[in-house]
Amino acid sequence: MEEKPRFSARIKSILLFLAILLFSFPAGSRQPIELSYNWRVGQRLEYSMYVVGNVTDSASGRRDIRIEFDDKWEVIKAADDRGYFTVSEKAYNFRGEDFDLASFAVPPRDSGIERLIDRLGRVDAIQGVSYGARYRILPLMMPETPIAAQEKWVVNKDLDLPLLNEKVTGKLATVYTFVDVYPNYKMRGRDCARIKVEANYQYESPDGDKGVVGRFHGRLFFDLIERRVVDYEITEQRNEFVRSLGAQRTTNLQVTAISDN
Repeated sequence: MEEKPRFSARIKSILLFLAILLFSFPAGSRQPIELSYNWRVGQRLEYSMYVVGNVTDSASGRRDIRIEFDDKWEVIKAADDRGYFTVSEKAYNFRGEDFDLASFAVPPRDSGIERLIDRLGRVDAIQGVSYGARYRILPLMMPETPIAAQEKWVVNKDLDLPLLNEKVTGKLATVYTFVDVYPNYKMRGRDCARIKVEANYQYESPDGDKGVVGRFHGRLFFDLIERRVVDYEITEQRNEFVRSLGAQRTTNLQVTAISDN
């Protein structure tokens, strides 16, 4: 009985976020602005996370996925001489199916990730998940120069990803669009940059037998005062295959993050 009020509050937060995504279209500023993080030691970012979707395996069929958990980021060490801060992330209080989200750059259950991140969101090193996950959904990678509404910036990376105990290499191409500035986002007195993200990736083993092909897309809200990601919603489709075995697995996930602070 004690969980019911919390569940109700979570549902209300999601509905409000979706309403903002679907029905609100404030005018965007054409004045170029700088997009960058304001990392500082002791800073904490807390999110309620919701993952829904399905996995279809050529051997075992379809499985529906529904997971909720809490996610906390904390800046634990000041910038080094290159400008990289040490930022930890821990996922905990999981509810729902037992599904491994590590390859989607989510920390293992009740464990953590540490990243070296600069003010533009560039990740130099990562511990706790695959090194190839360092340029996935978060942190959002910012443009190097000020940008105006409706302008785009592109990030292309060569990465690696574990697949069936083997490392496969490939490319990740991400296009970001600064859609507009959303004033007084969620009635909290904060102006947020609404940013659209679209990415495609393809990884393949040297012999071409194993591989992963996928894409993700969605929108993020970036607080222009606190310089942090507030909320986001990302949809990802992924196809993994082993040609020699005739094996294939398709994953479709929607990930929603709602800021708790």
